[in-house]
Amino acid sequence: MVNCNVYGCKNRTERNQPNITFHRFPNNPQLKDAWIKCTRRINWNPKSHSRICSKHFDPSCFQQKSNRTYLNPHSIPTLFMKASVRIRHDMRLLCINFVVIGASCAVK
Repeated sequence: MVNCNVYGCKNRTERNQPNITFHRFPNNPQLKDAWIKCTRRINWNPKSHSRICSKHFDPSCFQQKSNRTYLNPHSIPTLFMKASVRIRHDMRLLCINFVVIGASCAVK
């Protein structure tokens, strides 16, 4: 089972959610630091199994090749959940809205 490591994100592979992919943290130190900041976790460093799901990347960060979707090499996650979410009475999530925090898919 793979979980998304962005704080508050509940996406994981066992839910079999269509069109959600999970991406390893990059090896490039500058890019990796940007991804770590995007997780919103304090004093946290990714392990070899740590991932961020595709819901945190703008669609322009992806490219299609041979029936597969790939994350562009210098992409950074820019889509995150709002701080407040509405909850139904039975405590199941009613809605999660994603907002754009940054405007670029690449570290400059």
